[in-house]
Amino acid sequence: MALLDYVEPSPQGTSWGLGGTCVNVGCIPKKLLHNVALLGEARHMSKALGWKTEGAAEDAKDTLDWEAAVAEVANVRMSSNFMYKVALRDNKVKYINAMGSMVDAHTVCVSKDRKAKGQDYNITADNILICPGGRPNGLHIPGGELSISSDDLFQLPASPGRVVVIGASYVALECAGFLHGLGLEVTVIVRSILLRGFDQEFAEKIGADMAERGIKFIRGAVPVSIEEGAEGKTVAWKSTSGEEAGTVVADTILNATGRTPATASMNLAAAGVETNAKGEIVTPDLGSDATTAEGVYAIGDAVARVPELTPVAIKAGLLLADRLYAGSKKRLNYDIVPTAIFTPLEYGAVGLSEEDARARYGDARVEAYVSNLTPIEWSPPGLWKPKNKCSAKALVLLPDDAEERLTAAQAAVAGDGTKPVHASEVVPTAEQKVIGLHFFGPNAGEIMQGYAVALKVGVSWETFQDTIGIHPTTSEEFIYLTVRKSSGQSADKQLCCG
Repeated sequence: MALLDYVEPSPQGTSWGLGGTCVNVGCIPKKLLHNVALLGEARHMSKALGWKTEGAAEDAKDTLDWEAAVAEVANVRMSSNFMYKVALRDNKVKYINAMGSMVDAHTVCVSKDRKAKGQDYNITADNILICPGGRPNGLHIPGGELSISSDDLFQLPASPGRVVVIGASYVALECAGFLHGLGLEVTVIVRSILLRGFDQEFAEKIGADMAERGIKFIRGAVPVSIEEGAEGKTVAWKSTSGEEAGTVVADTILNATGRTPATASMNLAAAGVETNAKGEIVTPDLGSDATTAEGVYAIGDAVARVPELTPVAIKAGLLLADRLYAGSKKRLNYDIVPTAIFTPLEYGAVGLSEEDARARYGDARVEAYVSNLTPIEWSPPGLWKPKNKCSAKALVLLPDDAEERLTAAQAAVAGDGTKPVHASEVVPTAEQKVIGLHFFGPNAGEIMQGYAVALKVGVSWETFQDTIGIHPTTSEEFIYLTVRKSSGQSADKQLCCG
């Protein structure tokens, strides 16, 4: 068994070791710097709760040592690289730091292998797994080469200073969030909506919170050029309507406009592996991970219709190995995938967004239970935290005959002024299946992981209501949701929690 792993350096020359995007330039360094930003916020909040700094002026400003912070991130990255190599060795997997491309469905050409002294060679296998991931898109405007990508950000030798972030993906907003939390001036240029593919009600909550913290957003705009001058790099932008234009000056331009599957150099057609117009690998039967070539499989970010999340690729790989070599038939359910966005105030979700749920099942079969709340930790007046900033939403699916039940119930009470307006009022909660959970608040990722198990087993809304909450926590809010969105009632809570 062999593993080919090769990283083509970014246009800025950034490269890394074994472990892929997540370990080296994605989830891990992102979460670490997000935590650094949260620690800075916590230090500020602690002063309102009685902590004093002895021997320093009350208005003393905390500053971040960027070099020290990224050095610690690099230590974690290099430690992970080493541990992966050890794990491969212990499991008798030959690690080849080289580029692989397909010759046919059972043959891979190995190139750029330094140990082979420039000579290409072939290796064969009964089964071949393709998981090249993706690389950041280029910024194809005049001066676009002056920008960097998230691949480069985590290895900058000095603070990026003033930053313009181009894009509205989770990568764009997470980076904008922790950079601002580290004390930097940040502007985000957004072409259309925030966080495409995520629940849009919560996407807008994230954007509003970031703007209130001081991150500047230029919405409905695209960059048209970048020029470098004595004052820094100037990004010229215009509105998508063509009615407005402007410029913003920064020290660093972070291009976060999406990623492209790293399949172009893999000669996949030679093996009969089909790709779409985006370069994504096609797997006709999604849960099987089989490509259009016999014996060739694909998992991860480069596969069409698959969430671009590390745990998804890991789970898909484990299940595929069990199917190929252990007689298993288990497949991955791509509908029930928990995830979190580590913006300054975090967002966690599992299951369907409200938009996807209503598009799939129709308004009559979908209800949303909602709440806007204030964590107990934010209740002391001295913190000046906005009331009811955090939010929870549970989406439930009603039975096929929900609309008929509603019509019958409305007819039964006609004329008395208490007609139900949505089927969720007449369908027992035991028949309301939870199909999506969304939370915007502290520790959202930690909260959502446990609820993912509940959705995996098809939990009903009655089970949620019958569960006892842990008090006082923000996670318990899902147990006490009572306001139906269809009712039009305010979702704001008067008490902190519970």
